[in-house]
Amino acid sequence: MALPFDDIHIITGQATVLYESVLQWKKFNGESEPDLMIVPVGGGGLASGVSKFLREYGWKTELRFAEPQRAAGLLACLKSRKRVKLENIDTFVDGAAVAEIGALNYTILKQFSPDSVIIVPENRVCSTMVEMLNVEGVVLEPAGSFIN
Repeated sequence: MALPFDDIHIITGQATVLYESVLQWKKFNGESEPDLMIVPVGGGGLASGVSKFLREYGWKTELRFAEPQRAAGLLACLKSRKRVKLENIDTFVDGAAVAEIGALNYTILKQFSPDSVIIVPENRVCSTMVEMLNVEGVVLEPAGSFIN
């Protein structure tokens, strides 16, 4: 059974999100590249897929990774320079609340600096959710609002 984020097929599938984004980008921006992409991180599958796709596609776009403040597993790994398991995590941002980055994902993401991780506090997640509801009429789940 494949883990939901630590399997090469899952990582490759996650890269299709970026492939679709690249098609849209080119439609409106031609051959230019975005300067920066911010990718949410839970177990690391999406981040690994995006990282691999960018490298294979040849874009030099800077990657930053957003993690909830109380479930910042990638940051802990990058600071320790090894895979670590967080003892306690807050599951409010449940789509990104993972105690341990996947082994394969860590292998792909360990090249990045701890400075590439953006930590998002819970109060920012909440205010973004409220703002999107009040202004746009859109109900976001927490993991969908923490890269705003």
